[in-house]
Order: sequence, then structure tokens, then C-alpha cells
Amino acid sequence: MFAINYFKTLVGKIQNWPVYLWMWGTGIVFMIYHFSEAHLWLIPSIRENFIRDITVQWKSYGSFVGSWNMLIYGTAIFLMSKIKNENTVGRGKVAFFFYFLGLSNLMFGWAHHTYFIPTQPWIRIVAYAMSMSEWIIFLSIIISWKKSLNQQDKIKGNFAYKFLLATDFWVFVNLFIALLISIPYINLFTHGTHITVAHSMGTTIGINTTILLASAMFIAYKENAKIIESNTKIIKLGYWLFNVALVGFLTMLMLGGVARSKWIFLSDKATSFGEMQTSIQPLIVVFLFFGVVLFIGLLFISIPLIKVFLNKVRKEKSL
Repeated sequence: MFAINYFKTLVGKIQNWPVYLWMWGTGIVFMIYHFSEAHLWLIPSIRENFIRDITVQWKSYGSFVGSWNMLIYGTAIFLMSKIKNENTVGRGKVAFFFYFLGLSNLMFGWAHHTYFIPTQPWIRIVAYAMSMSEWIIFLSIIISWKKSLNQQDKIKGNFAYKFLLATDFWVFVNLFIALLISIPYINLFTHGTHITVAHSMGTTIGINTTILLASAMFIAYKENAKIIESNTKIIKLGYWLFNVALVGFLTMLMLGGVARSKWIFLSDKATSFGEMQTSIQPLIVVFLFFGVVLFIGLLFISIPLIKVFLNKVRKEKSL
């Protein structure tokens, strides 16, 4: 229904689509396709062949996440164009170059999850090439980040820009981790450990959540700037609690992944899995602590947003 409504609203009515409309449209189509693909295990010929089944599962869910990222990153570009009040942000050649690079990674980048599966060699080669192409994005982020440090483009009283800066930082961190674990030799030691979890959690919380919070802050500020400005202190506190706690949160996962990888590849096998898990319990406790702080930070950020929403509901009811 969402897809039908989206294309019914836009097709034939808006000419010369900016890149974020293409990203939303692509994300919707590929999300439906890969969600359907994830259920191919219902077909006996796939379910009964272990290698075929696990390859399809990694492909479908890897690309499904890529489709979701298309929707989220499209929202980020849309938000940047609205903050700067410039349509050129989503219409330039560079924007479309990165769109097609991201689309290629959505379609083929999943395969770096299947290095350990005895599939066709060309799949591994394509996966490695696509994963390494992301260094282009990585270098672009570094350059744009350096430029942003010299700009006085910050909007007073509006936290949307701040959250996009946080997004920029977490894209930088998570893409660096992703590029490293996409290298086959490193992937051998990290696959199936907490390091993979750290990468996925860092992407979900650090990137996707900050983009959504930036969008929510932009809308809330437009709706009722007074409430947002009167809650500046609590939002700033929540912002820093969120980002600092996320650093600790991901660090504990990374350390846990290193411990597990050492147990798999470097231990004498005399240590059982249960003993290995017991040995990393202090890391899990600290991980839990940072998780609670992260939640508190999100709560502080959300309270003013909820106030704006409730105020709007009250106004509409009084009409």
C-alpha cells in the first residue's frame, strides 16, 4: 500500500526527480523484492540445498538492509536540502553518482557475508570489489567533514543540523569498520562475533536513528519552535549522553568480539564456550550500563518532541 501510494502520488506529477525521490522509490521497490526473496526457503529445491539456502538468506537480508538504508539516506538528503533551502543538494551530478554507487552496493555488496560459503569464486570477487568501492564514499565523507568544520552554517535553536553532524560522524566510524571487515582475511576472524553485531548496531543506532531524530527535530521546530527552545538544555544533555554512551556501547561489543575470535582461532580448545562467555561477563555488564545511558539520552531527546506532538493534538481537538 505504501508503494502504491508513493508512486501514485509522484509518477507523472513531478518532473526531474531529485535524488532523494529516486532513493525512496528504489528503496521501496527493492525492499518488497528482497522481503519476498527471503521467503524462497519455502520452495523445496532451495530449502533442501544448504549452500543455496544460506546464500539466498544472506543475500535477501543484506540487500533488504540496503533498501532500508536507501529510504533513510534519502530522508537525510531531503532534510539537508530543506535546512539549506537549496534544491541543488539533491540534483547535482555528485549526488547521483553516489546514488548509483549505493545502488550497486545494495545489489552486490551483500556477498561479502558469504566469503565462508563454497559458492562461485566470481561472487566473492564482485563482493570484494563492490565493498572496496565504498572507500570512495569514505574519502568523500572525510573531505565534506573537513569543510563542515569551517562553516558557520549552524542554525540556532534547531537541532536538526546537530543530529546530521552526528550522522556524519557515525557514518564515518561504521563505514570504516565495514570496510575493514569486508576484507576476506579480517572477515575470517570477525564473522559471527560481536564485531559484526557492533557494525549492525552502530549502523542502526548511530546512523539511522540520528537521521530520524534530525527529521523529527526539523519538523518539531517548524511546528513549535518555542517548546524546542525552552527545552534546549535537556535536548543537549540527551544528545551528548546518546553519542558518548554509543561509543562505550560499541566499544564493549568490539572487545567482546575480539575475545570470541581469540577463543575460536587462538585458544587451545581446552576452554569451553561457557567459560569463554563467563570471561567476558564484565564487558557485558559495562555494555548493559552504556545501553541504559543510551536509553536515557534518547528519552531526554524524545520528551520535547512528544510535547510538541501533544500540543498539536490539543490544538486540533480545540478547533
